[in-house]
Amino acid sequence: MAVVPGRILPKPGIGYRSGPAAIDDKASWNLRGVKFTVGARLDRWAVLVIKDNGHGEFTGSSDPELLQVVSGFRNMCNVSGMQVTADPTYATAQLPRKDSSDPMRRAAIDTIKKTLLSVKPKPTLLLSCCPARTRPHMRA
Repeated sequence: MAVVPGRILPKPGIGYRSGPAAIDDKASWNLRGVKFTVGARLDRWAVLVIKDNGHGEFTGSSDPELLQVVSGFRNMCNVSGMQVTADPTYATAQLPRKDSSDPMRRAAIDTIKKTLLSVKPKPTLLLSCCPARTRPHMRA
């Protein structure tokens, strides 16, 4: 164990159209019911589905659960004052199986990079859907 000097930074000052955000001691806040002062316009965005050969993953860009997540994200953006004017581009990165000779998973990182470079037009925002060990509504 090593002793590392540290300090607690002051809470960030973030303001919205309705006033300053309420931020707790862990510097987290909830955006429900909050509108941005100047909402961004989102014309080009993409959804990256990362598949890692596990259970409970999204099956791809037509997975109903994925479409529900994307729809919820889009609705939250619109409610918060953003203008989401277009549907996202979908891309799926099927990662190679884990290999003990590649502990840093460089092959997986390369797969994600190649997938991202293939997304056209280049998105201004990327929503990444990473695989989870468990999902609440797993298929049988």
